[in-house]
Amino acid sequence: MSDNPETPFDPFVKQRRWYTEILTNYLPIELLQRNGTIRAISIGGAEGLEGQALIELAKIINPGLNIYFEALDLDEGGIRKSRRMNPNVPAENFKVADATDIQSFGLEPWDLIIIRNPNLKTGVITWKEGGGHENWNTIFQNSIDKLSPGGYLFITNYDEDEQQLTLDMLKSEKNFPELQILHLNSNKTSSLSKKGTGFMLERTASVFRKL
Repeated sequence: MSDNPETPFDPFVKQRRWYTEILTNYLPIELLQRNGTIRAISIGGAEGLEGQALIELAKIINPGLNIYFEALDLDEGGIRKSRRMNPNVPAENFKVADATDIQSFGLEPWDLIIIRNPNLKTGVITWKEGGGHENWNTIFQNSIDKLSPGGYLFITNYDEDEQQLTLDMLKSEKNFPELQILHLNSNKTSSLSKKGTGFMLERTASVFRKL
């Protein structure tokens, strides 16, 4: 199999196309129309397909915008895949790190924090044993704290039930009043989210803006 992420042999082409679609539809365009550098981080993103999708989308909307992208995951295999699938991002930006530790987010705030599939129905936080709702509470709190004013929290879920669980948990956080709800959308009508694609794809997007 070729390492080129755009070859026909790439098994993640459909998934990357899906992230381009979901970001195009629901990521506020204001973010990509800014000047300078946008700092974006993915939490538990495994292959990190949203990183390449975000960079390509920015090139179309605002060629002068620089995207600084990082990804955190406890799954070492997922981080290795992230490095391979994002050739435009330095390998050291993909880190085996625990997002329940706020220091993993670094010192500077983020303009965009992406959280994929919290899996609250199962309580699974990573491929490793452990996790659960208590850890996700901490991750949500850390994510809100590390957003810059005017920054966006972008969360995807596999279905509407997971999306509602995510929203309920976010609303329970002490710092939730710092967020404005922008979108709570379902993408189940998308051709890429239908059964038979061969992939498990997110079907909902929830977007929040930090006040």
